[in-house]
Amino acid sequence: MIFGSYFKDIGKFFQNLSTGDIIGRCIWTVVLFVYFGSVMTYLFTEYRDTKIQKKPAKEIDSYTIKLLFISLNIIYVLFDFIQIRSLIFHRISMDIPYSTYARQGFFQLMAISVLNIIILLLSKRSKSDKFIKGSSILMVVLTFIIIVSSFLRMSMYEAAYGYTLLRLLVYVTLITESILLIPTIIYILKKDFNVFAYYLGIITCCYTILALFPVDNFIANNNIERYYKTDKIDVDYLMNSGCDNIPLLIELSDRMEDGEDKNILKDYLGTFELRKDSIFEYNYSRNKAYSIIKNKE
Repeated sequence: MIFGSYFKDIGKFFQNLSTGDIIGRCIWTVVLFVYFGSVMTYLFTEYRDTKIQKKPAKEIDSYTIKLLFISLNIIYVLFDFIQIRSLIFHRISMDIPYSTYARQGFFQLMAISVLNIIILLLSKRSKSDKFIKGSSILMVVLTFIIIVSSFLRMSMYEAAYGYTLLRLLVYVTLITESILLIPTIIYILKKDFNVFAYYLGIITCCYTILALFPVDNFIANNNIERYYKTDKIDVDYLMNSGCDNIPLLIELSDRMEDGEDKNILKDYLGTFELRKDSIFEYNYSRNKAYSIIKNKE
């Protein structure tokens, strides 16, 4: 939205042009097109007529790849400049809700990341030279700035409204994408490098760590710490089917001042089902929660 606001009035430029200016610009465009087109055609013809071995057909695509890199990198530089200006220097000229600011940025990042990966993979099919490698690394750096921008937006959103599972998954996705940029750079610099294997390995490791991570406990702990600082908390969200957060909810209930939230929390903890798991159902977090509740009774 911020990016669009800078360019929404670009059409007004043409309203101030007279008919003579438009005709003059069209003539200059045709003249420059014919001139540069003739130069490029001459150079290609001379090169083709030499005794040097002809380039494979796929190497001709390098011109298209170079043009694509130039165009996208210019756009990314403008985008990153706007992000740095709005996030680091807090110069946001539009009234944008946190939810829109964070969510749109995240999904835009995902689309850009997929597009960049496709372009980087296609660039390896053309003749790789210093320009393409440099442009590829520049694109990776600009993509990393976009990731940092999205991370900062989500942190602003989380600071205002607290942690949720979805917001935590966004953080995990951003961190995973940042790590994926490392094998991407190696893939750009090395000829024979199986980048897909490293992608798969990194994504699998991150998913495994997330699966073993006590998510409910982490979310509850951060939201409770936020409650002690701001006196704001969403008790209903913390009362989920997980057991990792039960010890923290019991502590919160003891420290919380009398009120509606405390009564809701006490009712939830009082109706928490106690049952003895068999050896095939054993769960460490659940049994720990049962033990704490039983001792409280």
